[in-house]
Amino acid sequence: MSCYRPIQLTSCLGKLFEKLVKVRMNYWLESEKLLNPKQAGFRSLKSTEDQVTRITQIIVNGLNDNTGPQRRGKRTVMALIDFSRAFDKVLHMGLLWKMSKMKCPPCLLKTTKAFLSNRQSRVRFEGKASHYKKFTGGVPRGGVLSPTLFLIFINDISSNLPKGVEVSLFADDLALLAQNEDLEQASSLLQQGLECIEKWAKKWKMTLNVDKCEVTNSSKWTKEASWRPNVKLLDRRLKYSDSPTFLGVTFERQLTFRKHVDKIKEKANKRLKVLRCLSGKSWGADKEDLRIVYLAYTKSAIDYASNAWYP
Repeated sequence: MSCYRPIQLTSCLGKLFEKLVKVRMNYWLESEKLLNPKQAGFRSLKSTEDQVTRITQIIVNGLNDNTGPQRRGKRTVMALIDFSRAFDKVLHMGLLWKMSKMKCPPCLLKTTKAFLSNRQSRVRFEGKASHYKKFTGGVPRGGVLSPTLFLIFINDISSNLPKGVEVSLFADDLALLAQNEDLEQASSLLQQGLECIEKWAKKWKMTLNVDKCEVTNSSKWTKEASWRPNVKLLDRRLKYSDSPTFLGVTFERQLTFRKHVDKIKEKANKRLKVLRCLSGKSWGADKEDLRIVYLAYTKSAIDYASNAWYP
């Protein structure tokens, strides 16, 4: 049953109300600059491509940084962190406390408290309905206001990270990066960052899914290809990946993006075949409709995050 996720189904009037509250809450958060600048999830004018580009730039800058004693560039060790059912684990009292600490306007704070209180739902299947179940935690999946509330809850996750550890956030998708001329030193710094994330998760009752967490490293030196970082989370060593995927882009040790380009080619070819099925000299869709399908279905897959991986 763990693979099933309940999606909130509310009335149109309820969704409209959530939308109004969300607009006011986002205005408060953005105008006061309260959200983590490294967070790009569910925010206006920010996207997954911003974070992919940022990570790529951090790694490239490190490889080209010859200011250290050995003047041979910095290596990067990166960990990709996964939370289990993050939206369902949000503590209501913890969320309200954080909003209060951020000096949330009283009207928004009271509205949020009322929105989260006494929530209950039931499942209907084949004409039969289950008993109502009360929710004591979590934000409703599919709710208009839920993403903004989750951003507030996770906002302080990087507040205690050690100097030199970079973080990239897109909602609950998290990447930690540590750099040093020496891979072991970079690995040690990353371990400190992971311990901070572990303490935060323990404090706020968030569950880390260690089985889905990965670690990788970037270096332009071929002789370091066999090196593997020894970093742990919840006393378990993170599995190593030569080509981890973060926000839809496959990274590699030398940042060539060859594997990602191969995936893009395969995906684009499949989508072009679909496009051919819609076209023909004497039948099929007209040129303008085909152009719309191409731009939305095929070209979008090719262009995604190309400013990061295109040479």
